[in-house]
Amino acid sequence: MISIDGQNIKTTWTLTPVFDGLYKQLMKFPALKPRDTQDWCDKDGLDVIMTDPVYAHREMTFNFFCDTYAMYKSFIAYLKAHQNINLFDSYTDRTYTLEYLDCSEFNYHRNYSIFAIKVRECNPAVRPSTVLISMSNKFLVTMSGYKIKI
Repeated sequence: MISIDGQNIKTTWTLTPVFDGLYKQLMKFPALKPRDTQDWCDKDGLDVIMTDPVYAHREMTFNFFCDTYAMYKSFIAYLKAHQNINLFDSYTDRTYTLEYLDCSEFNYHRNYSIFAIKVRECNPAVRPSTVLISMSNKFLVTMSGYKIKI
């Protein structure tokens, strides 16, 4: 199950992710920021100043199927109103804080639409953790207070 700010994307906007692209993006670790180096003209190679490694920001593109154009418009309106979203994925069991950047692709077909959104994870090192509250109540709550139905 995938939810955005606690709302299941399938039941709220009739969205189905193109899983190959979604997990290829989500499960890949972000790149590290480059370390400071010295390239001396009288020495072979490169001197690297060894500091603690830190993650760089990353941009990702997610593709979705949508049943109707109206639901697509509703989803994009939500992203425009809430540019910073928390995307929870039950498969990876992680919450990703993402900034909406662009609807980078849209293809309309008679019975469905396929579109792509481009997002940025500004700080991959800070991901809100989730805590299981109750199996009988069937919901999770993030450390930032979002309630997620499962």
